[in-house]
Amino acid sequence: MNHQEMIDAESESSSSSNQVNPIHHDDGSSKTSSPSSSSPNVAMKPNQVILRIYFIDDTHKTLSIDPNTINGEQLWDMVSEKVGINNRDAECFFVWAQSDEIEWLLYNHQKISDVINNWNAIKSRYIDNPNGADSPPLSPGATLKKLTPTLGRKSSSLLESLRGSKKEKEQSKSMSTAVAIEHKSNKVHASFPTLGEVGMFRLVYRATSVLPLQLEKNVSSPEAIHLLYIQAVHHVVQSNYPCEEDIAVKLASIQLQVNVGDNKQEHTMHLRESLNRYIPQHLVSKHTAAEWENIVLPQHVLLRGSNISQLKKAYLESCQRWIYYQSTFFNAKFVPVNTSFFTQDFEGRVRIGINSYGFHIIDPKVMKIVSHNYKDIICWDNTSSSFSIQVMTTNKQNAQKSYMFKTTVGELINDLLHDWHADWEVDMKKN
Repeated sequence: MNHQEMIDAESESSSSSNQVNPIHHDDGSSKTSSPSSSSPNVAMKPNQVILRIYFIDDTHKTLSIDPNTINGEQLWDMVSEKVGINNRDAECFFVWAQSDEIEWLLYNHQKISDVINNWNAIKSRYIDNPNGADSPPLSPGATLKKLTPTLGRKSSSLLESLRGSKKEKEQSKSMSTAVAIEHKSNKVHASFPTLGEVGMFRLVYRATSVLPLQLEKNVSSPEAIHLLYIQAVHHVVQSNYPCEEDIAVKLASIQLQVNVGDNKQEHTMHLRESLNRYIPQHLVSKHTAAEWENIVLPQHVLLRGSNISQLKKAYLESCQRWIYYQSTFFNAKFVPVNTSFFTQDFEGRVRIGINSYGFHIIDPKVMKIVSHNYKDIICWDNTSSSFSIQVMTTNKQNAQKSYMFKTTVGELINDLLHDWHADWEVDMKKN
């Protein structure tokens, strides 16, 4: 498997102590721990280190492991058991090694120590990329790749394709790479505090971004639903899933009820002090904190006594209606094909999203979203510093349209787009 995937690796602040959360996270204090116990009296075995496994809301659990013997599958089993996901729902979640800019998917046979030793080489290839600045973006007349199997497709088996496949690239024999959008915080906690600077990344347990929607809807355990919920919250608040104000208020009120319970007077101050945790980035400056209180709190009152599990499901159902839901996001800079400012489709930084539906270009600053289904995609290509795609349009005068972007992760976009397009073709043949 040669699938490569990006995630949003931006850390949010830790959840409130009053949050209703079926996963009981460790307090993060410096103490020894075993996979089944966090007691400080449990002696660590030789060669073992304390390992923090983070979740997308920045909470974490601790394990004691030997990084030279524990591989990706064993770690996945240990984490799944510790968070209480022991059925088929666990197949929807994976362990990722992540820094500010890069994330690797841990495969079955990959030793944790190998992740550490290979980290700088991977970072150098996809982030530092000394040749990237010298590679010009594709010109409007550049020849794009046709839809040929130049990159590996996903296997029909989700678990095999994302965790156990052996068809990796020569440069990355055991992991799939991913590039994250910018951190709000510049601070990254070491997952291996005893191993020095070389261990400056964190391990994250989260749902994969290529999880089929129907499989997600079949998830039943409260712990798994919670992880899907906090991932959706993260994308909403970070404006990866841009939405209108009325939807944002509805989602914020649900999140508030989940976090603090029934409305009380002290929750007014909580919302004011934590506004960025509830209101999407592209909307937060639209009103003052006091105005947001007057808008959100009345909706929160209406949810008094609601079942927390049902609220999380309702939040997910609202997000699942969006055409760009479950997208993998990449940061890029739009490169206009003409010099006229007034005829440009986008301006400056955008987010490229790829999911089972197709290719999305999102500019949350102005709430502009352009989506193209796989049936409309003609071809695409990349260089070390750019990505280009050509699509069919409904414009009779100009039936084809090209988009160009400046980005150092064009190869990753190319790979992921090819994987999803190949799956789409298989589905079309079945129908």
